[in-house]
Amino acid sequence: MGREVRRFVRQRRPRRLTPGRRGDALRTWNEPGPHQNRTETDHRRDGSVDKEHLHDRPHEHPARSRAQDHRTGPALQGTLVDLLGLSLLAKQVHWTIVGPRFRSIHLQLDEVVTFARSYADVVAERSSAIGVAPDGRVETVAKTAELPTPVDGWTQDSEVVALVVEALGVIATRMRERIGATEKPDPVTQDIFIGLTAELEKQRWMFQAENQH
Repeated sequence: MGREVRRFVRQRRPRRLTPGRRGDALRTWNEPGPHQNRTETDHRRDGSVDKEHLHDRPHEHPARSRAQDHRTGPALQGTLVDLLGLSLLAKQVHWTIVGPRFRSIHLQLDEVVTFARSYADVVAERSSAIGVAPDGRVETVAKTAELPTPVDGWTQDSEVVALVVEALGVIATRMRERIGATEKPDPVTQDIFIGLTAELEKQRWMFQAENQH
C-alpha cells in the first residue's frame, strides 16, 4: 500500500519547466487569447500598465452607436435645453405675476418648474447613459434656447398664461419631431420623450383653460 501511494504522488507531481519552457509560458500568458480584448492585456504581470497601448484606444461606450450619435444625442441635448429654459421662464413669471388670479397661477407655475427640472434630470442622465455628455451650462442654455421671453418687470396674469401656453406648445411640437427621430435608433429614449410630451400637453391644456371664457 505504501508503494502505491508514493507512486501516485510521483505521478501527480507537476513537471518542472526548463528555462526555455518557462519563458514560452510567460509569453503565452501575456499574449491576448482569441476571446480577450486589449483591456485585459494592458496590465502586465508585475502590476504595471502598458501605457503604450492604453492611450491609443478611444473611449467607447457599450450602449453608444452611430445612429445614437447623429440622432439621439442632439435630440436629448435639445430637449435638455428646452426644459431648462422652460424652468427658468416659469420661475421668472412666478415671481413677477400680478392680477386677480395671482395665487392660483403662481402655484401652478411652480408645478411647471418642478416637472421641467425633474424631466431635465431624466433626459440628462439618459444622455450620459448612452455615452453622450449632456451640456446644461448657463451659457449653453442662453445661446441655444429658443423660447418666448418674459417682459422686464411685472406681468399681468393673462399675459403670463399666454406666454406659458406658447412656450409649452413650442416645446411639445419639437418633442413630437424628436419622438419620430428616435423611433428606430433608440426606442428607450423615445419612450422618455413620449412621457414628457404627454406632460407638456397636459400642462398646456391646463394653462390654456385659464384664459378661456
